[in-house]
Amino acid sequence: MSNFGKLFVSVLNNRVNKWCEENSILTDAQFGYRKIFSTTDAVFALHTLILHFMNVNARLPCAFVDLQKAFDSVNECTLIQFF
Repeated sequence: MSNFGKLFVSVLNNRVNKWCEENSILTDAQFGYRKIFSTTDAVFALHTLILHFMNVNARLPCAFVDLQKAFDSVNECTLIQFF
């Protein structure tokens, strides 16, 4: 990507993040792609939930999804049609 493209994406990303934060679009459960949250926060939240459910002797259903290569299988032409 060109330097101009990188600059444009950076400015756009900052504006979208700022707008999402100001309008409370993202919940506290959203950890990815946020500056003040990290993987450690997500692990801590999950650990706390697990301990709580164990203390009340209840089941905690969990699903773990690996989306690492999800966008490799998306047809770009079809995706562009939605925009």
